[in-house]
Amino acid sequence: MRLRSRAARRAGLNVLGVLVALVTLFPILWMVSTAFKPAREIYSLTPHLLPAHPTLGNFRSVIDGKVIGLPYWNFLKNSLFVTLSSVIASMLISLLAAIAVARFRFRLRTSYLIMLLIVADAAASRRW
Repeated sequence: MRLRSRAARRAGLNVLGVLVALVTLFPILWMVSTAFKPAREIYSLTPHLLPAHPTLGNFRSVIDGKVIGLPYWNFLKNSLFVTLSSVIASMLISLLAAIAVARFRFRLRTSYLIMLLIVADAAASRRW
């Protein structure tokens, strides 16, 4: 009897997990599907999950800049610049901090290093 209730509970949790996954993944499926639909299918009064006439024209419009007036490559260059700048700045600051911690002896240095390792481990374990 107990084994049957455990199996029923497990099956119920599995069904609940699948339902949560479907509800979570549906907007992503809708977004990808809409990306391949022509404009008349996107603005149709009767929505369909899959495009009847798939097209790559929407991607071409975005890359050429016809949608908002600026080409995609401008946004890519800006994002690359911001990313590289922040990575270089954080590496420089981290290098200077590492040199300071390694070179100078100060009170509670060991406690500081242990706290730093704990915080770094906690941040690494929360990967998205």
